[in-house]
Amino acid sequence: KGGESVSLAQGQAAVSRTSYGDCLQPLVGPSSSKEIPDELITASSYWRNRADHGHGQMWRSRLDYTGTSWCSDTNDANQYLQWDFEAPQFVQGVQTKGRANYDRWVRTYRISYSLDGETWMQLPEEYEGNRDRSTVHENRLMPFKAKAVRLHPVTWHRHICMRAELLGCGGTSNLTYTCSNLAYLNEENENCMDVERRYDGDFARMSSDFCQRHGAVAKFTALSAKAACCVCGGGERSWVHLADGGSSPVKQPPPQAPKKFLPGGTAYLPPTSCHMVDGTGGIVCSRSVRLQTITIKNAGVWHQQNPILVQSDYGFAKIIYATCYKQYEFSIFQDMRHMLLPPMTPSSLS
Repeated sequence: KGGESVSLAQGQAAVSRTSYGDCLQPLVGPSSSKEIPDELITASSYWRNRADHGHGQMWRSRLDYTGTSWCSDTNDANQYLQWDFEAPQFVQGVQTKGRANYDRWVRTYRISYSLDGETWMQLPEEYEGNRDRSTVHENRLMPFKAKAVRLHPVTWHRHICMRAELLGCGGTSNLTYTCSNLAYLNEENENCMDVERRYDGDFARMSSDFCQRHGAVAKFTALSAKAACCVCGGGERSWVHLADGGSSPVKQPPPQAPKKFLPGGTAYLPPTSCHMVDGTGGIVCSRSVRLQTITIKNAGVWHQQNPILVQSDYGFAKIIYATCYKQYEFSIFQDMRHMLLPPMTPSSLS
C-alpha cells in the first residue's frame, strides 16, 4: 500500500517496485545479520588506536551495538566513518545513534560518496544528527548510487563517537523516482519515519493499522499522516533520473516538521524559515519573517501548572515560563494560526 513509490528500468525491460520501502533496506546491517563484513567498515582514526574504540573492531559502529562505539582519535573536520560495498548500491537514508555507554554523539554531519573509491562527491546538505546517546535519528536523502560512502561529522557533543546504518537498495537497475515524506508530527512527537521504525519496517502492517486508525488526524501539523506519509499514500514523489553509473541528486527531500527536544523552545514554526539552535531548545528565523512575542501574565487556573503547550500548523512546543517575571512567553509568525493547550482539562479541575 501507499502507492507506487519506486520505479526501476534495466535495459529495455521495466522493473517496477510498487511497495514503499523497497529502497529503504539496511545496507550495513545489525550484528546478527550483517549486510557487509566488518572489514569493509573503516574510519579516519580511532581513539588512541584502541580496539575498544573501533580499531580492528568496527562492528562497534553498527547501529545495534550496545557497548563502546567507534570514537575518533581527534575532534576535527577531517574525521569520517566509511562503508565500502562489494557492488554499487542506491543510498536513500542514514540512521545514527551516539555512543551507547557515554554521553558522546555527533550533532551534525555531511555525506560524501564514490563510485570507484578514489573520486569523491559531497552532497550539498548538512544533516541533523543526534541530541542524546540512544535515540535513533534518521535522515532521508534523494537516492544516489555509490560503491563507498563516508559520513563526515561537522559538530559533536564532547567527542566524535557514533553508531550508524545506511538505508537503500541494490544498484543493478536504474532508479528513476522515489517518494519523500512531508512534515508531520503525531501526539507522541513522532514523524513518519519514527512511526515506520515503531512498526519495524513492516509497512503493510503500518498501513492497515496506523494509517487506517490515525491517518486522517492532523492535530499538531498542517498535514495528516495520509497526506504526509508515503506509507499512508501521501508524501511527495520526486523524479531522480539517475543514469547508469550514477549522478548527483536533482533535489533534496522536503523539510520535516521540527521535533521538540528541549523545553522552552519554539519548534512549531515553519522549517523553511526557521531552524533549531543546538543545545538551547530555541530557534533562529530568517530576518525576512515577521514575528510577534506574546506574554501571558496570568493563565488563570493553569498558571504555573506546567507544561502549557502552544500548537500551530507546523507542530507544538512548551511555552517558556519566565520565573523572574512570573509570566509565560512565546513567539509566533504574524497572522499564524495557533492554539494553547493547557496541562489539564476543565473537568479535571472541578
